Amino acid sequence: GFFHFNLYFQKEKIPRKAVCLWENGYDLCAIAPGKKYPVEKGWPKKDTAVLVKNWPPCHGVGVRTGKKVVGADVDINDKEIVRELLHLFDGISYITRVGMPPKTLIPVVCPGIKKKVCSDKWVDDNGVVNQIEILSYGQQFVAYGIHPETKQPYQWSGDLLTHELPVISTAMIDSLFTRFNELAGNAGWTNITTRNRKTYKIRKAGNESGNKPGDIYNRCCSITDVLEEYGWNHYRGNYWTRPGKKHGVSGTVFDSNTFYCFTSSTCLEPGRSYDCFGLLAMYEYGGDFSLAANAVLRTLREVR
Repeated sequence: GFFHFNLYFQKEKIPRKAVCLWENGYDLCAIAPGKKYPVEKGWPKKDTAVLVKNWPPCHGVGVRTGKKVVGADVDINDKEIVRELLHLFDGISYITRVGMPPKTLIPVVCPGIKKKVCSDKWVDDNGVVNQIEILSYGQQFVAYGIHPETKQPYQWSGDLLTHELPVISTAMIDSLFTRFNELAGNAGWTNITTRNRKTYKIRKAGNESGNKPGDIYNRCCSITDVLEEYGWNHYRGNYWTRPGKKHGVSGTVFDSNTFYCFTSSTCLEPGRSYDCFGLLAMYEYGGDFSLAANAVLRTLREVR
């Protein structure tokens, strides 16, 4: 783990790469060791000029999306589907970044995208959720660093510093999402976005104790509703079955509005408890609780 970080960052001189990206107009963030996201408070607005002069030891380099670049994050575990989706970019000079194959990220320019947009979520035969996310303001992607699961450096098909990023339209993004739906449906995957399920909304906070975003979200949501939102099915009693599996015990719900995960076949960690806000952070924001909190705050402002 940490040994890989020390070797890689000493050899590659990561801070210098951060300086080069900054000199090319990219806004950056520092990726914590063993993570795929920054943990520093206020990272989406941190001055990159200050950051590159004081780069934290053994931290990866993240590129903040929105102003200069948008990230088309193809978070899909089927290499054939990924290959088919990349055909939509034929004729465009693009580069890719891969951390855990076949998942792929394509940096592009898309002036019509001002916030993150997502495709439908599809659960494959292994119970894994697959989705495409277009990362814009408030998000980031890892440019240089060690992937926490493979323990290997992220790989680029070209040079992010010198490659002229392709400009794409929102219509092309729509085509990407539509094609993914076709391929996932043909593969027999389960769409957990358009399925008939319970819905819930964040309401204004009352007088209950705790007004942090996570506290508010937990008060406003039922753990069972949230589980159904992400494709889990009630098995019997307090037990639940993971997405993509017809029956069996994959986790359990406690009276405290908490879910305990048994399985290692989802994005959740086995042997760990999650509240509603924790599930939101894991499924929607890759485990980044800061991004999840900001999303809850934005929704609260909209309903007030």
